[in-house]
Amino acid sequence: MKKIIALCFCTAMVIVLTGCSSVQTTQRLNHMRTGAPPKDDPVQVHVMIDGVYLFGFIPLISGSANTPGKTTMFMNTVRQDYAVLMATSAARQLGATQIENLNTTFHSRPQFPWFFLTDKWVQVSLLATK
Repeated sequence: MKKIIALCFCTAMVIVLTGCSSVQTTQRLNHMRTGAPPKDDPVQVHVMIDGVYLFGFIPLISGSANTPGKTTMFMNTVRQDYAVLMATSAARQLGATQIENLNTTFHSRPQFPWFFLTDKWVQVSLLATK
């Protein structure tokens, strides 16, 4: 009985402590310019949304696609389109009007030792100019 309670507690802690979204931006690029014709004021944006899924496809907890730092329950927000939308929205808020470079990464892996839980995350990094 103690082992089952400990297993349930550990599983609950894994679920509670994961699932987040974040947006990080910077305009401090040491006065470097980008593009073939030099463009001023580059903006670097990095977005990450991660979550925990049951059997790889049933969302348990994941980062919010609308509000960075918040979590959602039972919603599939670990998607490339949500991450790109968050990144372009953050760049637009900083005054950027054109994307110079956009990189996306998606990763999925089972959590050890609970193979029925899958950790997924999507990352988007972009460089935009004003």
